[in-house]
Amino acid sequence: LNYQTPGLMMDLQEGKFSENGGCGYLLKPSMMRDDLFTPGDKLPFAPQVSSHSFTSSEPTNIEL
Repeated sequence: LNYQTPGLMMDLQEGKFSENGGCGYLLKPSMMRDDLFTPGDKLPFAPQVSSHSFTSSEPTNIEL
């Protein structure tokens, strides 16, 4: 998480930690706290993958 860039990810971060009084600690999901949990095991749900591409018809000028 980049704290220098405001936006959706920062809003989600702030919202999640405000739920628990801002202490900065989140309890792991119950499946990860199970004694039989092995990090390399298959997930009980399908991973979600998304791809986005951004195009512009406007020329981009970058000054260094």
